[in-house]
Amino acid sequence: MVTIIDITTEYSRKLNTNIGSIMFENNYDYDSHQEEIETAKWLVSSFGGNIVLLKESTKQKEEKPDYLWDNKYWERKGIYSSKQNTIDSRIRKAYSQIYEKRGGMILDFSQSILSLEQALKSVKNCVLNRAKGDSIIIIKKNKNFVVLKIIKK
Repeated sequence: MVTIIDITTEYSRKLNTNIGSIMFENNYDYDSHQEEIETAKWLVSSFGGNIVLLKESTKQKEEKPDYLWDNKYWERKGIYSSKQNTIDSRIRKAYSQIYEKRGGMILDFSQSILSLEQALKSVKNCVLNRAKGDSIIIIKKNKNFVVLKIIKK
């Protein structure tokens, strides 16, 4: 059974906006990860915390998350499509990348034609079938966002 709770207000209140830092793992590829860097800046300004941007794995078929944010793994996924199966695929992949030290995922719909409300509905539908333990999902559309807590029993 999966429970989805909107914790946007609670989450925003307990974090310290603009208090934190952004660091980069050695040999981080800045040029090909501009969206991840911009999202990290947005996270610190919106929520605070210390973020380390992680470099991609050099091992074949090993997927690493994008961030270590306050000692938990977080994965950013840009969602450019409005198709449910594409959103589902991105969420499934994000869950596999944060499995070890589960923090959450940032689903960025800024480039999608979906509104924040439509994105929220799509994400909830996917999570009901794909949740792999407790996690946090931040759904972002430009400067607007919703924070969901996912509890799997």
